Amino acid sequence: MKTVQMFGMIAELFKTDRLACDLPADATVETLRRHLAALKPQLSDMQYAVALDHEIADDTAPIDSAADIAVLPPFAGG
Repeated sequence: MKTVQMFGMIAELFKTDRLACDLPADATVETLRRHLAALKPQLSDMQYAVALDHEIADDTAPIDSAADIAVLPPFAGG
């Protein structure tokens, strides 16, 4: 079981800032994205980033050893 931190509009969508996710041992960021979209289909059309241990990760990154998983909404600014 992995705890995923949610921020901004994604936390509002889930009505929580932390979500426990039961993911397979070989899960990747893409696996997490599919899991979250199954819970909230609106995410399928939303651009958002996933950070593993405070680093933005691509969809092929394994999450098995990540101590910190965060889902970050789109943001603007400079």
